[in-house]
Amino acid sequence: MNTQNLRLLDEFVAILNDQEGSSDFSITEYLIDNFDRLEEISVNEIVDTAHVSRSSIRRYAQRLGYDNFSILKQDINDIVFPSNIHLRSFVGMPHYKDNLKRGIDALFDDIVDTIDEQTIENLSQDIFKHKNILILSASNTTPNLLKFQQELLYVKKIIHVNNTLRLKETTDNDDVLNGN
Repeated sequence: MNTQNLRLLDEFVAILNDQEGSSDFSITEYLIDNFDRLEEISVNEIVDTAHVSRSSIRRYAQRLGYDNFSILKQDINDIVFPSNIHLRSFVGMPHYKDNLKRGIDALFDDIVDTIDEQTIENLSQDIFKHKNILILSASNTTPNLLKFQQELLYVKKIIHVNNTLRLKETTDNDDVLNGN
């Protein structure tokens, strides 16, 4: 599991909210504006278009926890976004409800195809047999996991939901689950 992906969108939002006018802001804004063609983007293109230096791009990738920009770019490309809004085609209001229904039906079909009873059984057994459970999540899935955490309190099971990635604090007796 690549835990860097869990915080990448949070990092982007923090940069956009707090660092306007910085090189990091320019790079982040350029990447987001070009999500749909990320594979084609080169360092030189960003240098020319976002008006930043090559070393700024290298430092940017390193601040986000990557050895280089290519690895960062690949991880951005590989992220499974809970929202696929950047892939959707937009239709007018007359077709909105039909489109929404098809999307919801496809979502439920995907859940049924992906999560079988054995997967649920295995997850339940993992949660049952470990004293400490740490579920890692991206910030956009954390609210759902917090509700799950509260529900488990009723059966006297304590789990920890974490989107800050303090993996060094775990021990061999802990079970780390990816909440995405």
